Amino acid sequence: MCLIIFDWQSGLRPHLRLIANRDEFYSRPSLRADYWQDNTSILGGRDQKEGGTWLALSTAGRFAAVTNYREKSAPNGLLSRGLLPVTFLNAGQTSEAFAGHLITEAQHYAGFNALFFDGQTLCYFSNRPNARWHLLESGIYGLSNAGLDTPWPKLLTAKQKLQSILLSDRPFTAETEALFESLKDKRGYQDKQLPETGVGIALERLLSPIFIKSEGYGTRTSTLVDMNGSEIYLHEREHIEPQGETDRVFNFKLSI
Repeated sequence: MCLIIFDWQSGLRPHLRLIANRDEFYSRPSLRADYWQDNTSILGGRDQKEGGTWLALSTAGRFAAVTNYREKSAPNGLLSRGLLPVTFLNAGQTSEAFAGHLITEAQHYAGFNALFFDGQTLCYFSNRPNARWHLLESGIYGLSNAGLDTPWPKLLTAKQKLQSILLSDRPFTAETEALFESLKDKRGYQDKQLPETGVGIALERLLSPIFIKSEGYGTRTSTLVDMNGSEIYLHEREHIEPQGETDRVFNFKLSI
């Protein structure tokens, strides 16, 4: 998962409204969003290589997502970052308690950013440059492959798009389509606008758009999540060449 933009209790929505693009090698095997066969309380996509996920939620109203932290010669972690959302979703802990425990384990993972939502509080966690976390106040945020709200051009553009769409007061279906359309922006940016993360200018250019497309790597899925306290909506759109796009939609109410 390489771009997550979300509205958290800003007044535009009563709870959590989130859109995300997952960027990955096309050859990496994964399963589309669904209830997991070995744990039906988890709903989300699944990495078939390591068994984790980039974004998922639970039938108990919990949510978690993870992005890689871009860095030159990134070391491999002892544990897969994709296991972090799974561990949180299975835990009975609050976001705060889970993050406090993770501080002591964060060095076992390669660089990552994560969001943990327990149904009441939303926590941001990163282990770069040092392990740290904090609970988020209301607002509109962006997360890519650097720290929360690091002003990369595509992140700033995506945040502006999200806010504009939510303020337009469209019907839910029209708003959903507008949000998905905002995630298909393939524009690049001038070299002087790009970050310097140590991977070289050619790769910075390739990774600069909201929607990435290249020979072997790119945006494979876009996801919309809406959690309003009593009802959960997850809409995944898979980008498949040359067939086009396919959608999966899940909508359920929480048991109060």
